[in-house]
Amino acid sequence: VFCTKSRPNCNACPMRGECKHFASAFA
Repeated sequence: VFCTKSRPNCNACPMRGECKHFASAFA
């Protein structure tokens, strides 16, 4: 599962740090 800007999946994202950053920045 990949983490994307439009549909962040932080729980399954292998790079949770960046995922949370994107989720916060693009929320």
